[in-house]
Amino acid sequence: MSKQARPNLIKLTPRQVNLTLEFLIVTAVLTGLLSWSVGDRWNGAFSFVHGASGIALALLVPAKLRGSVRTGFQRGRTTRWLSSMFGVQVMATLTLGMLHATGLWYGVGQWTALWTHELVGFALIPFLVWHVVTRPVRPSPRDLQRRALLQLGGVAAAAAALHVTQRFTAGAIGLAGGDRRGTGSHEVGSHDPARMPSVIWLNDHRPADINPTSWNLSVNGAPIEIAALWAQSRPVVATLDCTGGWWSEQTWDAVALSDLISDPSGRSVRVESATGYGRHFPIADLADIYLAIGYAGQPLRRGHGAPVRLVVPGRRGPEWIKWITKIETSDRPSWLQPPPPVELTGMLTPRTALTATPATISLEIEPAIIDTDAACSRFNAASAPAQINNRPVRSDPLLNATRCMDCAAGSLRRRETPGSSVGAEGLEPPTSSL
Repeated sequence: MSKQARPNLIKLTPRQVNLTLEFLIVTAVLTGLLSWSVGDRWNGAFSFVHGASGIALALLVPAKLRGSVRTGFQRGRTTRWLSSMFGVQVMATLTLGMLHATGLWYGVGQWTALWTHELVGFALIPFLVWHVVTRPVRPSPRDLQRRALLQLGGVAAAAAALHVTQRFTAGAIGLAGGDRRGTGSHEVGSHDPARMPSVIWLNDHRPADINPTSWNLSVNGAPIEIAALWAQSRPVVATLDCTGGWWSEQTWDAVALSDLISDPSGRSVRVESATGYGRHFPIADLADIYLAIGYAGQPLRRGHGAPVRLVVPGRRGPEWIKWITKIETSDRPSWLQPPPPVELTGMLTPRTALTATPATISLEIEPAIIDTDAACSRFNAASAPAQINNRPVRSDPLLNATRCMDCAAGSLRRRETPGSSVGAEGLEPPTSSL
């Protein structure tokens, strides 16, 4: 077919394409950020719009190349290579998001596809601002012609249909992308705490001493002993949905905050970690916020927040605070606080990495932080249950260095005794250090 006879499925003008792409990029960034902050009720909707926006961007790439990209290179602008870098970043972000969504690739080493998708997505924001400022395209009523609106409606419908279709297709051919939550997260280690990831990409320094008998925990200034929490605890089945792209359901041994704060006052309750990180929650939600000290009768591991962490059903991982030391009611409304990505800015330092094989899990740790506490017992990765909720448990490659803000860095520990050794049933020693 000749160049003249080649059909163009999208016949928008270059300015219409540019305006639409700018709108889609802003939509994708905002919905991605909102999906970190909102609970399960709205997260599925934001994640759907986020994914559909990405697919719509991909559908418009040919029209962008035929239009302003070709014209810009023909004019020989000095900034054309900077524009090219911006375009490459957008395509890299789209590709990484699709790889995570389908389950085709999880990443290499510590860098998962989703985490890299988020990092590159943040990095392209300055390029977007520069592009809009240096190449302003002001919307005009002529851009809303009937033909253009029909074309854009067709792109939106096709993007939504492809977003739904890729998930069903992934499930049909056995890819992990077919078994995700509405948030886009993959299941890892449900009802098997030894397989639940416990790493973080933030410099969230763990407490040196997590002995439950000496742990300092206070509620409105009154000290609370960990042993007292065990006496009051009851099983709570809740799902931790991490912004790093995985989820895990556990049966937590927990106590509701409403059992500890009998006469609440103020507008919110602030829960604070030994690391200094904290969040405010609505005072009306006390009955649905829990202090967990274990899972299925076993104490929490250090990497999972031992000796006490927060369990908040329906909320994303950044609000599942670990190593809690202080709980106080406050007159500040819960909405008057920075979102987790802003509050945690400046703490970006990789600390640990998980690697996994079908039968074993090993942890790579800095030698300086290896200790011999009793918070984590030795575990048998090979004895994981064959099924969870009547479906097979897969040895998910996502365990290979899952990185997220809410699963604070920690490790699976074992108690050393003179003459002891690690056999096939125990924790493998670190293979290298970071």
